[in-house]
Amino acid sequence: MTRPLLIVGSAASLWDDLAALGVWPGPVMAVNRAGAFHQGRLDHWVSLHPDQLGAFMAERVARGGDLSMTTWCQKEHAGVRVDRVEAALDRTGSSGLFAVRIALQRLGHNPAGPP
Repeated sequence: MTRPLLIVGSAASLWDDLAALGVWPGPVMAVNRAGAFHQGRLDHWVSLHPDQLGAFMAERVARGGDLSMTTWCQKEHAGVRVDRVEAALDRTGSSGLFAVRIALQRLGHNPAGPP
């Protein structure tokens, strides 16, 4: 697959970057708490912190967002919905880098990254 994937992170410039990008027609992935704030469509949500993902998801719902995306973590956590566990994927680096690895190596998107 060569379809680009937009990864939404929590950089201070996120909202300016998204505004400059305009309407994004392709798939979208959020990293960590960015998924709680980004109220647009999410196809995937990635975190190296499954212990925090449940709170992020509750925050997204409280802000009016839905939870129809696929969630990805490197391990499960009791009481938290993790749809895909990627324990074998290299976890060195940040959650954002983990998201890029999932996008490229598991989902086959190219390119993949933040705006």
